[in-house]
Amino acid sequence: MGKFEGIQYIKDQCFMDLPELSSFAQDLSGKTIIVIGANIGLGLATAKHFASLKPSRLILGCRSKEKGDAAVKEIQQGIDSSETTVENWEIDLEKNKMISDFADRFEREANGQLDILIMNAGLNTICHTSTESGWEKSIQVNHLGTALLTLLLLPYMKNAPYSPPTPRIVVVGSETHYFVTFKKQARKPNIIEALNEETSSGAMSERYYYTKLLNLFFARSLAARLPSPSAENRNPVVTVVNPGWCKTELMRDQQTTLKGRVIRVFSLFMCRTAEEGGRVILWAALSHLDNELHGRYSTSFRIEEESDYSLTPQGREAEKRTWDETISILEKVDPRVKTIVQEQLTNPSS
Repeated sequence: MGKFEGIQYIKDQCFMDLPELSSFAQDLSGKTIIVIGANIGLGLATAKHFASLKPSRLILGCRSKEKGDAAVKEIQQGIDSSETTVENWEIDLEKNKMISDFADRFEREANGQLDILIMNAGLNTICHTSTESGWEKSIQVNHLGTALLTLLLLPYMKNAPYSPPTPRIVVVGSETHYFVTFKKQARKPNIIEALNEETSSGAMSERYYYTKLLNLFFARSLAARLPSPSAENRNPVVTVVNPGWCKTELMRDQQTTLKGRVIRVFSLFMCRTAEEGGRVILWAALSHLDNELHGRYSTSFRIEEESDYSLTPQGREAEKRTWDETISILEKVDPRVKTIVQEQLTNPSS
């Protein structure tokens, strides 16, 4: 069963000889790729890897225009700009209007085809902050915003040609999904609302873990409603990848806490570089294991079983409930969500 194996994790982080990009890279000529959260750290490293494979268009989804523009310049220095267009599109997953506007812009300015979507934006904070939509910030950014943009861009992925690599949605997850369950929240009428109501410092110390479990549940639910990709249905592969513990700014809000200090010490000898983590993400995006990856979780260049809880009847029921709750929330944000769910997705029981 899917238990977190500490010894294997240490082996992966400290001793694994990670495959080079060249061992699984593909020519991305003519492809359109979006990397969300691409202006720094893991997202920037991932975007650089993609740029080296010569896609026609590489769109960086960045919260900061200034940092996004700087990332574009940095990437352009290492590629032939006549082969790949690199663009910075401003987006903040904290703000629903910016998410809808991003999708509108893609409809206007792109060619209607999206080949690879990397949902990398993430927030790990111990401070409780509510967004303008009333959701705690990390629930909004890591889960609701991620789900909204993914659904709004889904129709364009069905326009992409069924050629290697198969159109792919890659949600960046984490091994931390093994550490929590929704057993307590499931006693309430709405799981996501119950999680949102937990505002104590203790609750916030695990909030990132819960959002990573929500990421897993969303990706599996979406994949279940998109039958296995084929040339006939042109469905994208939907998968969750754990890039491993990488040296980035994800934990910057916890630097002054005891937990943050301990993590900082261990990071000195356990962290991967952002470049290495980017390679793990690229593997999930480019691997030929289409059906094997669809609706699954991978880490360190291999597919692994998800947490025990997520595979139990209680976990499956929580997954169904959080999908229904998520769609109900997002339909009120952007009416296109209801249409996309009705027209693009199937009933998983059918």
